[in-house]
Amino acid sequence: MASYRNIRAITEIYMVLCLLGSFEQVTSLMCYFCAGSSSKSSCLDAGYFLDGFKNTDGNPHMFKNCTAPFNNLCIIQEYRAGGNIASHLRDCSDGLTFAFPVNETIYNKLRSEAMTPRNRTSCIFNSILQVCLTTCNTDFCNGPQYEAPGTYKPQIPSNHIDRDTPAQ
Repeated sequence: MASYRNIRAITEIYMVLCLLGSFEQVTSLMCYFCAGSSSKSSCLDAGYFLDGFKNTDGNPHMFKNCTAPFNNLCIIQEYRAGGNIASHLRDCSDGLTFAFPVNETIYNKLRSEAMTPRNRTSCIFNSILQVCLTTCNTDFCNGPQYEAPGTYKPQIPSNHIDRDTPAQ
């Protein structure tokens, strides 16, 4: 009788471990998030982000916890018309979805460049419009970087799972 109980207990433990192991660990990417429609937009001002992280409600509104499927890239997308900023966006992306029109062939080059995040900017232009897309894939890579000693570094929420840290 004791051996049956032991086998049953081991079987139940094994089943629970298998069930837990079958769940995919959800990872997320933290990106700056904002949009503006002029060269005077606060989205272009590094101080705007710093002030946002000092937000007293404990929930800064300038960053986004990008979860699947939109957790592959942080992006900066900028439109210029006549040399002036018409639109500026910081957000996250799945590497296929961006703010520019899906059916416009002129954007295919940008879309193909975005598939390989190398923290670089690609631009396309015609006689009226210039569109630039920057892609990267590390936390807060699409905004101000505070790396000098004594400067502010964004704090990642405690429930965030780092994409580069192996699961424990």
